[in-house]
Amino acid sequence: KALLSAIPVPSLKKKMERVILKGELTSPVNPEPGCRFAKRCPYLEDKCREPQTLQVKDGNHFVACHKAERIIAENK
Repeated sequence: KALLSAIPVPSLKKKMERVILKGELTSPVNPEPGCRFAKRCPYLEDKCREPQTLQVKDGNHFVACHKAERIIAENK
């Protein structure tokens, strides 16, 4: 949601609410296994800390998230 809210919307009529993530950033030098957003994600589960594979969702979007289908459905 935070990444999507950062996309500029070229419309004066449509205002997007900006989502700001709270929590710690994952180290880019020594990342932990699993999701890079795990420390800041409201959907966090234990399996999010396990290695994840890239999946194709919604045709041509790539995700590495166990909750991708739920999050996509909530944002349609």
